[in-house]
Amino acid sequence: MRIKTAGLLVLLAGTAPLAAQEGGGPLSAIDWLSQSVATPAAQDTGGVAMAIDEPPVTGQGGALPQPVATTALDGPSPDAVGLIPPAVSDLPRNLWGQGLTAEISARLVGHTDDALPALRQLFLTILLAEVEAPVDAGGRGDLLQVRIDKLLALGALEQAAALIEAAGATTPDMFRRSFDVALLTGAEDRACEAMAATPHLAPTVPARIFCQARQGDWDTAALTLHTSEALGQITPDQAALLARFLDPDLFEGEAPPPAPSPVTPLDWKMFEAIGEPLPTEGLPVAFSYAEIGPKAGWKAQIEAAERLTRGGTLPPNVILGLYTERNPAASGGVWDRAAAFQKFEAALASGDAAKVGQALPEVWAKMQDAELEVPFAVLFGKALIDLPLTGEAAAMRAAI
Repeated sequence: MRIKTAGLLVLLAGTAPLAAQEGGGPLSAIDWLSQSVATPAAQDTGGVAMAIDEPPVTGQGGALPQPVATTALDGPSPDAVGLIPPAVSDLPRNLWGQGLTAEISARLVGHTDDALPALRQLFLTILLAEVEAPVDAGGRGDLLQVRIDKLLALGALEQAAALIEAAGATTPDMFRRSFDVALLTGAEDRACEAMAATPHLAPTVPARIFCQARQGDWDTAALTLHTSEALGQITPDQAALLARFLDPDLFEGEAPPPAPSPVTPLDWKMFEAIGEPLPTEGLPVAFSYAEIGPKAGWKAQIEAAERLTRGGTLPPNVILGLYTERNPAASGGVWDRAAAFQKFEAALASGDAAKVGQALPEVWAKMQDAELEVPFAVLFGKALIDLPLTGEAAAMRAAI
C-alpha cells in the first residue's frame, strides 16, 4: 500500500513546526561539525524559516503577502537526490505535495528518534527516498542538507555518506559533512585527499594541519601551526592540541589538554592520535562509529555497536559478530550480555530444545535491559519457531 502525502504529514506531525536557529543559521544546523572548511560569512537562508520573537501585525499571518514559491527549470534539483527509487520505497514521487521547504524541514528536524522500530525504519526510508523536490526548492539543496543532518543526528553515517556521494560534496557545507563522516568511519586519508583535490573550498587551519600531517608533510604542518599561532588564526586550545598531535613525545608525562565543548570529529580524531581517546558515551550517537572498528577495545566496540543497533542504523548481524568474537574478559554489564548471547547461540546451534529453553530466559532478559529486543528477534525469531519449547521459554518465543 502506497503512503500518500496526507499519511506522511500524520507520521511527521509529532511536533509543531520549528523556526530556524537563532542567528539565522540553517534549520538543521548541528553544533558538533568540524570547522574543516571556511564558509561564507553571510549565507542565503533559501526560504528556511527564521525565528522572529514578536507577534504578527495581524491575525492571519501578518500584513506581508504570502511568499511566492519558485523553482529552477533547468536541470535536476539537489533536493531530488535519493538512494531508494520509488519502485523500491513504494513512496510517491510527489511525496512532499505542495509543502514548502521550511515546513518539511521543520517536520523532519523535529521528528523524534524514539518511535517504534518499524516507524523508525520508515522514517529512514523517507530521508533516503528519491522523490521530487519541494515546489519552492529553487535548486539550492536546502532540504537535502536537512536530510543529511538528520541522518547524522540519528547516527546513520553510512547512509549519510552515500547520500552525500550521490549529491556531490562540491559546496563547503556538503564537504564539511563528508569530511566528518570520513573521520568517524576511519577514512580520514580519503578525506584529506579530497580536501587537497578541492583547494577552492578553503580548508581551515586545524583541518589543513591535520591533513598535512596525515599525508606525511610534518615540516609544513609544523610551520603552518607556528605561523597561524603567531598571527592569531587559531585559539590557544587549538594550538595546544595541534602541537601535541604533531609531536606527542614533547609532552610526555604532561596532562592532556581539556576536551573542547562541543567535541568535533576532528577533535576526537586528534585526541585518539595522541593516545587520549575521548569516550563516545555521552557524545552524539554518530561518534559511536569511531569505536566499532578494530582500533577500539572489544568492550568499547560492543557498547558503540549497541548504541547504533538500538537506533536502527546498524544491521543486527554486526552486534552478533561482536558478541561472539571472543570469550568475555570479566563479568557485569556488557560482559554478561556477551556471555548470555554466546550461551544461547551455542544452544540454538546444537538443536537441543532443552538447552535453548534454559538459555533463552537469561539472554532475553539481557536484551531487554539493553533495549535490543528487536535486533535479537530479527536474528533468531525464525530459528525459534519450530523448536518444541515449553513453559516460560515458549511464552518468550511468542513475544520474540
